[in-house]
Amino acid sequence: YSKAVASKAVLVARTIPPISHVFILGFAFLLFFSWMATVLFAGSAQEHEIFPDMRTAMWHLFILVTTANFPDVMMPGYSEHRAAFAFFCTFCTLMIFFMVPMVTAVIFNQYVENERDVKAYRLKVQ
Repeated sequence: YSKAVASKAVLVARTIPPISHVFILGFAFLLFFSWMATVLFAGSAQEHEIFPDMRTAMWHLFILVTTANFPDVMMPGYSEHRAAFAFFCTFCTLMIFFMVPMVTAVIFNQYVENERDVKAYRLKVQ
């Protein structure tokens, strides 16, 4: 049992470096939209509640990607100005329908490739 867990842990560890560029891209998207949110909602009621600074904005937008608090983040800005919907719609579309599936696909493909390489090496050694 522990040998199988150790081999899977090694596979996961070998998967991380090749996929780091996707995580960096996701972080860049999140950083850009956090900056946009702090600039767009400056002086509004939403600035004090949800987007007071970059760190808090990044946290709220990261949670928004999970769709756990979608209306809670969007509604104060939407109630104040209807054009805020364009910001949230763009963010959710890019992150939920582009970044999350891309990250999942890259992780899966890299894991499968590493597993295939390990199996080929074991067959070669035998």
